[in-house]
Amino acid sequence: MKKGLYILPSLFTLGNIAGGVYSIINSINGRFPDAAAAIFVSLVFDILDGRIARMTKSVSKFGVELDSLADLTSFGIAPAILMYQFVLNHYNNLGGVIAFCYIIAAAIRLARFNVKVDEGAPSEYFLGLPVPGAAGILAAFVLSYNMFAQDIKARAIPVIVNTMPIMSNFIWAGMLILSYLMVSNIHYTSFKKMKLGKAKPLRYLIFLTVFGMLLWLYPENMILIVFVMYILSGLFDVFARLSRWSKLRRMGDKK
Repeated sequence: MKKGLYILPSLFTLGNIAGGVYSIINSINGRFPDAAAAIFVSLVFDILDGRIARMTKSVSKFGVELDSLADLTSFGIAPAILMYQFVLNHYNNLGGVIAFCYIIAAAIRLARFNVKVDEGAPSEYFLGLPVPGAAGILAAFVLSYNMFAQDIKARAIPVIVNTMPIMSNFIWAGMLILSYLMVSNIHYTSFKKMKLGKAKPLRYLIFLTVFGMLLWLYPENMILIVFVMYILSGLFDVFARLSRWSKLRRMGDKK
């Protein structure tokens, strides 16, 4: 029974890898929406394997290492190939260098995470942008761009879809920024210890209801907005800490 519990989260991790490989195959064949969707499937498996491992108390060193290999495949290599096939190949060798930098940054980010786990570091926050977060915004961009290309207006937010051509011209810069954020020391919120069963204020219910309705009406665009907000949250935290530090410094100077 105990061996079965240890195998269960690893099966979900293998599902994560399968989604990444499927994404790579679709990217090579030019099926970009399918490749982006496969990355989100991997993201679901990545969330579930950690949750199940903690619920069943079957967290193991093997599982941690396998999870990192899966994340590098699905959220490092797969999105880099997707973006290279989708737009970066237009920049010739420079596009390949940008994709390579993204993969290297993802590998460094995952290696550093494993070191922090081994050291028993607190997990209230992530140090640097999580690799799934970087992959998620790239995959969401591809899905939103596909809505523009297919002229799908029924479930699209016009202001977002209409800016897709402009955003595609700067995707190379976006990938370099994501690469930097992954290896930076910026703090990002960790949702690992979130307790869904714990009582929440009424405003949370209202927010989730409104968000759920918008997600139902505009799924691709809302997913993109969520990932953009998460990435910006780390930058806002930096500005907030700098503001507090500057305020304390001024108070110290007055004394």
